[in-house]
Amino acid sequence: MIRFPWQKKKPSIPAAPWERLLTYPCAVMQGIGSRQLQEDACALVNAEDVTRIGREGLLAAVADGMGGMQGGAQASSLGISVLTADFPLLDRTQPLEPQLAGCIDHAGEEVYKLLLGAGGSTMIACILYEQKLHYAGVGDSFLYLLRGGELIRVNREQNTRKNR
Repeated sequence: MIRFPWQKKKPSIPAAPWERLLTYPCAVMQGIGSRQLQEDACALVNAEDVTRIGREGLLAAVADGMGGMQGGAQASSLGISVLTADFPLLDRTQPLEPQLAGCIDHAGEEVYKLLLGAGGSTMIACILYEQKLHYAGVGDSFLYLLRGGELIRVNREQNTRKNR
């Protein structure tokens, strides 16, 4: 089992659910690969604010511009902008996954308006809220969970709206 410094056993102190873990260890790392331009965009929202994590949750998202099509970088950047703008408006008393899927649909609509269907982006997004993981996505971007030193793929490829 892989252990990281932040996983050391700490004394148990009763607290509200979002206060059990004051913050989540988060990082963003990108690589261009064989392409000449970076067409990906990503976001971490509330990662350093425990109060907002408790109120809204932590949003993590990646949009991967479609290489070979025009405007991949624009599509992924706009998609992330729309998603992060919609995130605070979610109703935390209702199921989050359908709302998150709606945010991704909204982002897709805005990208379509911008590029008139000539480009696009995949997107995977998750919200950690009240110690639960909620996610939605479209395309071939995957979400992985690290458990017991093993990476486990959480979602399946979603290339059509019907697969959600």
